[in-house]
Amino acid sequence: MREIKFIGNCIYPGKIVYGTGVFHDGCNTWLNYLEKEQALAFGMVKQIVDPKTIRQLTGIDKDGGEIYETL
Repeated sequence: MREIKFIGNCIYPGKIVYGTGVFHDGCNTWLNYLEKEQALAFGMVKQIVDPKTIRQLTGIDKDGGEIYETL
């Protein structure tokens, strides 16, 4: 089974976050962290992201790099 992955830019720290789920609570868009180390660094398992920057993993290129497309 293939893992569904997302990437987005955090609003507050301004860093890129990789995650496994995206949800919207009516005010903010959240991305669940993929890496446990990232979650421990921020003290949470989700981060508010800019919804315009969210992309989903759609494949791997010939060099093994991940390809993300805008939702």
